[in-house]
Amino acid sequence: MVIDGARSTLVQQVAGFREALHAEHLEEAGFLCEQRHSLLDDAELSWIEIGAFERRMLRHTDALALEGASASAALNAGLQADDAGEAYAAALAMLCMNDDESSARVVERLGTGSEQVIGAVIEAIVATPREAIALVRRLLLESSAPAARTAACRLAGFRRLPLELDDLPLAEAVVESEVMLWALGRTSARDAQGVLSDALRDSAPALRRTASIALLRLGVYDSVIKTAMRVAEPWADMALGLAGGPDATSLLLERYAGERRTADTAIALGLLGDIRAVGPLIASLVEQPVAADAAIALELITGAGLYEEVFVPDDDEAERIDDERQDEIDASGKVALVAQTGVSRRQLAITPELWFAWWKANHGRFASRIRFRNGQPYSPARLLASLRSEKSPRVVRALAYEELVIRYHADVEFETEMFVAEQERALSAYAPLIDRLESECAPGRWYFAGHELRT
Repeated sequence: MVIDGARSTLVQQVAGFREALHAEHLEEAGFLCEQRHSLLDDAELSWIEIGAFERRMLRHTDALALEGASASAALNAGLQADDAGEAYAAALAMLCMNDDESSARVVERLGTGSEQVIGAVIEAIVATPREAIALVRRLLLESSAPAARTAACRLAGFRRLPLELDDLPLAEAVVESEVMLWALGRTSARDAQGVLSDALRDSAPALRRTASIALLRLGVYDSVIKTAMRVAEPWADMALGLAGGPDATSLLLERYAGERRTADTAIALGLLGDIRAVGPLIASLVEQPVAADAAIALELITGAGLYEEVFVPDDDEAERIDDERQDEIDASGKVALVAQTGVSRRQLAITPELWFAWWKANHGRFASRIRFRNGQPYSPARLLASLRSEKSPRVVRALAYEELVIRYHADVEFETEMFVAEQERALSAYAPLIDRLESECAPGRWYFAGHELRT
């Protein structure tokens, strides 16, 4: 009896230890998930460096998946938590198990919860290991929850899975959703062009932007570009930057010189790579709403590499200075200085004088009538270099990928939200394709779907 009692106590201790270990794995994975999400657009961290956080996170989720049924209590609790990070971690671990019960619970979670938690579960579904995709896709298509349809579209677009509008329950309710339109540009769905064309004509500006890029990816040029040249809206400027020919620069410079000067117009001019835009972009650096994007555009064209240190006050902890204190005069008659808390960050220069001096010294290296990317004639290899560069902001990398598809009809399964290991595999897969295109396409010229555009 004593032995049996000792054995029972030991079993309970082991069970308690494992439960605590499961909870710790889940907590750590949830924290790392949220940290990774917050760092995706952090200018201080390169896309490659984020891989360290991902590897740590995946070690925890893999450990939970390997525990299987013994970790079910912790995983179910994490999946139902209000914390988006823990819900993501639990969902990903359960999907890695690749069994009906665990995957079904993840899909069921899409029916309830906050927008943040449901979004986190959808992103976990998108990250599903390849061997488990077929199961979760079937469960999504069988579900009647609106979020399940969104997840099905996101998964299809992210993994380039077949997507047919008839596959989706109540598809008519989502044909104008941004995720649906985005997915149609990345899959081979029947009737995709018709749905996207309708959205380009009749939808809100945000959806027209998504629809225009999707149509350009599918090789639809005339209707998109003609509409973009007629309609002075940010989405139209971006479409011209991604697919416009030599005449697009003149139109965008007209728009940039007017009252409707936007960040999208600046970035679009950078994508076109025409040196006629350099002067206007430098001049606009004094305008705060577009300064940062104008600097990105200048770097896209010139590759000057001009950076500067700037002080960024803390949003939450910076001392609030009221008018009275700010105007206080000390005994010497000088305005009193108030210390502020914050950090110093290195960013692309937005000081016009720096750019004017650099351009004066270097403009002779840039020929007219050709386009440039980071100081070199525009080419598939330059776009691949943008994808690989640790200095490229995520927005630049995402646009470089779209350019490869739209300009050169060069597509592999790639998204900037992918885990770093997957991105590195995708870039390796791009290499032979880019080598072939470099031998077929003249540098510095305007292309669409692999064919040169003429004026």
